[in-house]
Amino acid sequence: MKQKIFPVIFTCIVAAFVAANVKAENSYQENINAEESKVNEKEEKLNEIQSLLGGLNESKSNLDEYLNGLKNSYNAISEYMENLNGEILEKQKQIDDINMELEKAKIERTEQYEAMKLRIKYMYETGDSSFIEVIFSDASLSEILNKVEYTSELLEYDRSKLLEYEQLLTYIEAARLELTAEMENLNILLKDQQERQNEMSSMMSDASANIRDKENEIDAAEERAEQLAKEIQAGKDTIEELKEEESRRIAESIRQSVEQASREAAGVSDATTGSFTYNPDDEDLMRMAAIMYCEARGEPYEGILAVGTVVMNRVEDPRFPNTIEGVIMSPKQFSPVASGLYAIAYAKGANETCIRAANEVIYGGVRTGNWLYFRTVNNIIQGTVIGNHVFYYR
Repeated sequence: MKQKIFPVIFTCIVAAFVAANVKAENSYQENINAEESKVNEKEEKLNEIQSLLGGLNESKSNLDEYLNGLKNSYNAISEYMENLNGEILEKQKQIDDINMELEKAKIERTEQYEAMKLRIKYMYETGDSSFIEVIFSDASLSEILNKVEYTSELLEYDRSKLLEYEQLLTYIEAARLELTAEMENLNILLKDQQERQNEMSSMMSDASANIRDKENEIDAAEERAEQLAKEIQAGKDTIEELKEEESRRIAESIRQSVEQASREAAGVSDATTGSFTYNPDDEDLMRMAAIMYCEARGEPYEGILAVGTVVMNRVEDPRFPNTIEGVIMSPKQFSPVASGLYAIAYAKGANETCIRAANEVIYGGVRTGNWLYFRTVNNIIQGTVIGNHVFYYR
């Protein structure tokens, strides 16, 4: 008889499992789709920012090249101005030297002119008597002619010397004017180069400011891109976590459904009356207190009771093991069990607060909700938030 009933019971339970899981799967798929939509949207924004970064980096590169060109021009102008200053100093020295030559020539011309005046004056004052004395003297004709010729030569020398000084003065003055004109041209060139250098300096300042602006834009874009990349990765991790959790949930549901079918077929559960009998002992109390301590340490008392409520709801739910130990030790259900923290807490014993809370949920019948699951608060799972955990029924 049992052999005939078992397939029927098993089929019914599996059918119920499929119906329940279709709804749960739809809910999970909606969460996954929503998260994937967010990830896709952020990836589009990241692509836009990366494209923007490409343009910004290209603009900055062009500005850097432009600034380097300005610096090269500025340095070339500085070098040219340095050469001009050297030429100006040399030209000034030439002007100073020629001014000294001019003053010297003027003095020599004045001295020559004064000497000539004295000689002319002397010859004028003594000219007639001296000439008569020479004629009536015992001097020969040759001596007389020589004296006359000497006087003429002396006058001619004075005239030629004065002319020579006048020509020298004219030459020196012309050279001085030429040097002065060249000096003026050099100063004009220097002033023009100074203006160009000032203009170049202003252009360099503007280019440097534009580069700083581009760098700030690049930094902001890179920071935003980095943040988006982190958010995208977090979203992908959440999607994978949701998929893994859904796979675990389905596998666990299948296992529990098969186990329940086996129990019902073997008469372990009273399907006709729906009664549930379980008599926890002191060890169950300590197990409950230990899992409460591990999962809700530092949480408000309500959070500790909520953890115990989830355990007892599972004990009373046919989809889960029907003992506290069975629920706690179920594979991949409570992370402290996998990490070994639960074993340590159970061996050492939990604190008085957790023991009191365990008494309330086991023997006092305290239930703070109908939840079967809890996890750290996130933006995906919806439920009742108590402390750092969200409690929910799925």
